[in-house]
Amino acid sequence: MSHDRHKTNQLPFALALSTVAVLFSSVAWWSTDRERQPPKPVSGQARMAIAPEVLFEQNIDPVINAQKERSRETMELCVSRIRDRFREYRRGIPAFAEDLTSTWTRLGVLRRMPIDWWKEDGRVEEYVQSKFEKHLFSEEKLTSDIAKAFEQLQEDLRADRAHLLASVKIAISEGELPDIELPESTEFDSSVQEKLQQFAATRATDSVYHGVSSLIASDVAMTVAAGLVTRVVTAMGTAAATSSAAAGGATAGSAAAGAGGGSAAGPAGTAIGLGIGLVVGVAVDWWMTAKFRDQLETEMESYLFRLEHSLVFGSHEAGAPESDGLQVELNKLLEDITLAQREVLYAKFMKGQVQ
Repeated sequence: MSHDRHKTNQLPFALALSTVAVLFSSVAWWSTDRERQPPKPVSGQARMAIAPEVLFEQNIDPVINAQKERSRETMELCVSRIRDRFREYRRGIPAFAEDLTSTWTRLGVLRRMPIDWWKEDGRVEEYVQSKFEKHLFSEEKLTSDIAKAFEQLQEDLRADRAHLLASVKIAISEGELPDIELPESTEFDSSVQEKLQQFAATRATDSVYHGVSSLIASDVAMTVAAGLVTRVVTAMGTAAATSSAAAGGATAGSAAAGAGGGSAAGPAGTAIGLGIGLVVGVAVDWWMTAKFRDQLETEMESYLFRLEHSLVFGSHEAGAPESDGLQVELNKLLEDITLAQREVLYAKFMKGQVQ
């Protein structure tokens, strides 16, 4: 009897302990669940209390920075396309050397050779030029190949700007920001171009940047390509003249003459004139010797490497004025495009906030 009474007395106590345990577990689960829940979005009224420039930095700047990296790849692809063209040119060097050293070509040169065969009437030059253009490139092809890379860059940059506008629109929507009237693609392009012109005005007047920065506009690719080639070849010709004065070799001297005098294909300072000048110089130094073909291939490899390197990385040859190449100028353009786009979008954003 006493044992049963003891058990009965314990029942309320056990029940109380169980109730406390359940309550404690419920409180612990509720607290943990609250920690797991994402924070509630800031209400529109709360956002209005945040400064507009802070809202821009939080919601729009990340989109602009992401687009910058996308456009960096666009710039690198443009350079890669130009370098691919030079790889094609180099593949023609063995056939060019084979043609120039053939018995038939040598006889053709001898038949056309006047007393002063380089300076008098250009018959030898035109003959060599025909071989050069057949196996390597013409002046028109070189300029056209670079212009095509620029034209593709223009299209890619337009696509990048359209992508940026779409991404900004999404960011505004997801950020529960006021509906801001973004510019249309044409208006955006025009506004960014105006900003770039302002930035270009602060750069050196002889910089390749002035031409490159205009690539955001249309119908300038061929002009920019021709100007870039002429600038690079003129610098290479100056360096060749310095080398000739120092070494006294006909190869460097003829290269300088070819770069300065141009060729039948174009005006002074042409790439093909420099290349043909090298051929003439090699002919003077090595003609009718067993080493002529090997020397010609070596000089052509060096010539194409220097031409490509100067176009892409800039001219830093002894005796020639230093200048930045396409890669450096495109990096400058990328920074300026990013800043110009930000300024245009920021002005629209702030205007929308005021409204």
